[in-house]
Parts: sequence; structure tokens; C-alpha cells
Amino acid sequence: MLPKLEENRCIGCLAIIEPEGGSDTAHPNTVARRDGEEFVLNGEKVWVGNAEIADVALVVAHDASEDVQDMFLVDRANADFETEEMNKLGWKGIPNGRMMVLGAAGLDLENRTERYYRDARVMTIPNGTTRSRSSSSARS
Repeated sequence: MLPKLEENRCIGCLAIIEPEGGSDTAHPNTVARRDGEEFVLNGEKVWVGNAEIADVALVVAHDASEDVQDMFLVDRANADFETEEMNKLGWKGIPNGRMMVLGAAGLDLENRTERYYRDARVMTIPNGTTRSRSSSSARS
């Protein structure tokens, strides 16, 4: 799925916000359970931009098998998810929707994003600020 996203051959969405927990990525109610060589996701997300038209969703979930929070690429072709439109006032440039990933199975171990960012580090400048903060404050 990543090659399709990188080449702009599909539409993606980011599913973070939950009806009961807001956008608290440290304590998501959506749960991913390992089942052999696959994961099964169960949960609900709201205010997902592009939910109804997305081919793939990046879903924040609690990985119950390792007791950590992670993100999973859920490809509609392999692990379907249900969506419904959320009517809203204001800007309608992007359709927002509710997403249900109830029993979404077929997510192989490659769909966990943790494997891509396992060795990621945030670089720090000696004065303790990150590089992006340092460059933005230098412009002022």
C-alpha cells in the first residue's frame, strides 16, 4: 500500500479522534489484537477527513499483544472498514466521516507502522531545542 500512497495512486485518511476519548493517542479505545500472523482491529473513529472516499486509513490503536499504542495501515481492499458521512457546518472542502473498524481482519504484520519508525530519533541542537524550533526562531 505504501508505494500507491507515495505515487499518489490512492486516497488516504488519518483516523485518530474517538467518540469517547477525543484525540488522545496515548490511550486509544480502538484495540488491535494479534491473531497468528495478522491483526484484528476493533473500534470507532470520528471526524475522519476523507473517510468515505479513502482507499486506506492510518488508524491509531492500542496493540493489546504488546501493550503499546501503534498505527496501522488499513487497506479497504484487504480489511474493509465501514464509513458514514458526518454533516457539519462551515468548511466543506474535505468530507468528514465516522469510521467503524469493527472486526477488521487481514492486517498482516507489515501493516504496523512501528516497523518503519523503530529507530527514529528527534535531533536536538546543543541548547536543547529541536532543529525545527531553532530554525523557526532564527527567522523572527
